[in-house]
Amino acid sequence: PALVLPAGIIIFEKIAISLSINHIGFRLRYHSKPDRYLQMTLKGFLAELIWPQETLNKLVGHFQMSVAYANLQNMMEGNVQQLFLGGHHAVNSKNTEETEICLE
Repeated sequence: PALVLPAGIIIFEKIAISLSINHIGFRLRYHSKPDRYLQMTLKGFLAELIWPQETLNKLVGHFQMSVAYANLQNMMEGNVQQLFLGGHHAVNSKNTEETEICLE
């Protein structure tokens, strides 16, 4: 058995836990200037934990995660500075206006 739990519950192969979030948005404001902030948007976030994974007769865990789209922007004095843009939506975007709309 891979795992023996209290009350006689036995898991024979492995445990897999998955977390999927469609849209995550963060906005961090600078303490000294409230009109300045750093904004990050993630889309298609997936995290998975598989335990145990047998490798060379050793039981180890396996963790993986992926993001379909990531955008990092810095707002400073009314100007948006693009720090990072990548993923499926970024490739299909024709202009920055579409990107800004998907962040709101």
